[in-house]
Amino acid sequence: MTFSAIAKKMMIFHFSKYKLIFFCNLFVAVLFFCYASIFTNQDFMENDLIVDSMISSNIIFPSFLSALFLILFLPFSYSVFLSARKREYGVLLCLGMRRKEAVHALMLEGLTVSVLALMVALAVGTVLSILFYGFIRYALGIGGVMWRFDLKPYWITVLLYGLTAFVTIFIQGSLMYFPKIDQLLKTPFKAEKKGKILRFLAHISVNFGKSDAIAFSFLVRHKRQWSIRYMIGIIMLTTAIVLIGLCAAISQAFYCDVERYSPYDVLYTDVFDVNHITETEVRELANKYHVTITEYSQISFARDHTFNYYPVSKINEKFGCKYQVNQGQFLNLFPYDPLDGYNRDFTSVSHVKLENGLTLKTIGSDIRILFNQNPTFAEYNLILNDVDFKQLAEESTYWSGKIYMLRLNDWKKSADFLNGLQSRLQEHNNVSEQDQYIYYAASSRLQRYRQAQTSSRFLIFVMSYMIGLLCFVQWALVHFGVLSETDEMKRSVHSLRLVGVTRVEIFSYLRFKNKMRFLPQIVVSFTIAMIIICLVLHRLYHLEVLGCTVGGGFAILLFSLTYISTKRYSQSESKRIS
Repeated sequence: MTFSAIAKKMMIFHFSKYKLIFFCNLFVAVLFFCYASIFTNQDFMENDLIVDSMISSNIIFPSFLSALFLILFLPFSYSVFLSARKREYGVLLCLGMRRKEAVHALMLEGLTVSVLALMVALAVGTVLSILFYGFIRYALGIGGVMWRFDLKPYWITVLLYGLTAFVTIFIQGSLMYFPKIDQLLKTPFKAEKKGKILRFLAHISVNFGKSDAIAFSFLVRHKRQWSIRYMIGIIMLTTAIVLIGLCAAISQAFYCDVERYSPYDVLYTDVFDVNHITETEVRELANKYHVTITEYSQISFARDHTFNYYPVSKINEKFGCKYQVNQGQFLNLFPYDPLDGYNRDFTSVSHVKLENGLTLKTIGSDIRILFNQNPTFAEYNLILNDVDFKQLAEESTYWSGKIYMLRLNDWKKSADFLNGLQSRLQEHNNVSEQDQYIYYAASSRLQRYRQAQTSSRFLIFVMSYMIGLLCFVQWALVHFGVLSETDEMKRSVHSLRLVGVTRVEIFSYLRFKNKMRFLPQIVVSFTIAMIIICLVLHRLYHLEVLGCTVGGGFAILLFSLTYISTKRYSQSESKRIS
């Protein structure tokens, strides 16, 4: 029998180890493919008529994270697998197998697992992406998004996964050239001394570790490998807890944006010789749909390609401001909330040259939201002296108009009125529905509220996949570590049984060991995550309390479930090594 045949038999014999790696690789590949099928969809990402950018932008961050974890997790899973297989290849090398043959066999094994995982991932990912789109379409109400067969997500997944797997297999296989045979044979049996933390605890507590020395002997083995696993696991869980807190806070921030950026229930402009509709028509339309208009007001403005211009007296009168702007001056107005979480550019315009040759200079700036955002507005807002505004509005090169602002008795029940108003404006403008939406649409609090609601649900939906991945990876890190010690634990348990240790006592040792493998990571991650959440969310409407509450609740739930499950997990390990 050739060494290649022996290697194949070993592969079949150790199928359970391959199965674990196969499913791990399959999971990360499927997850990335589902995100890729979304961010490569042009209708979803680029067509604001179908999906608002506030919703579609939520896919970018989890897609980046899924790609990052694919790149990082594949090398780690293969390194764990190689560590579990070193002894078998050490035996083959003792029997005369050449290093080159061992490396080729190991690379072939990794390549076989990778190709199979990728093929299954593309098939499973296709099915899940269809369900993914179905949820977006029917559960979230984004009706214009449909699944279509597109090669882009397939090629992106194949390229990213294939390149990562190839580099990983080459590097991990090449490492077989360096260790000596005796090092390969001793790999499963290596145990290390207690780490610095355990030695420190032993110094400050005389009884630390002495009351149950056997349980601690199980715990302190392979401290270097476990320290790496702990560090990676803490990063994973910290990220998951932070994401949970951020999701809760950002979802609430969407609704805060509605309140702050939509002070009026309805706003539209009469400019560009469009949206000519009288107050009588608007009120008749409201009565038709059983809506009461509690306030109907207007204010004059003018605009060019860059600036919106407002008369200072009307702004002061309407909004209770106390701006003082003399002739030849202007005030920069930034209609943003500094606590909305976005990085805004509040650089003031220093001077503006009007068409009549007059140059205006700035007197400073103010940050205040006066009315709703609207597609007919220019990018920047300037408040002028009344005389300068009147001269500017009379120039033919500027567009003069009015802003109409409405308050309703119950804006959440105004959907029919808003649809009727949009249709009436479109009829008056004699433009297409698309042009009306892009350039002249009325903006409303209800529309923004619905966008916030959909965006919040979509964010939670896509991030739940990522959070599940992080928790799964952290569990897999510990689980792989426990499995890699199976043979060593069998010998230890057998020795303990020979000296009279009962099965019940062995089970208690295993349960203690597994608690210390899983639970401390959650505690440390919780502590770090609370600090990060407080620092990040303090600038987002001061929602750090909400973020910490939700993130902390998730950490406590995860700790409780893990604590309870360690009993069954330890029972399974006890059966495996007995």
